Amino acid sequence: MKIEFFCKYCRKSLHVAYETTGDKNTKVLQGIIMTCGHCHNKHPRAMSLHNVTEGELLEKAVAGKIYI
Repeated sequence: MKIEFFCKYCRKSLHVAYETTGDKNTKVLQGIIMTCGHCHNKHPRAMSLHNVTEGELLEKAVAGKIYI
């Protein structure tokens, strides 16, 4: 299953996706920092996933999308 990441403010894609491996305890996207290119001037923030497991991503995903 492919999980795509979207901005929670403007709802546009961050152009980052994660392909699940099946191991629910695997840490995902360690050290990756994402910013939204569409609304960064209005909402300046950098997003990163610290100690998030694949199982937690699957719980939060709705139709393969996560809004962060």
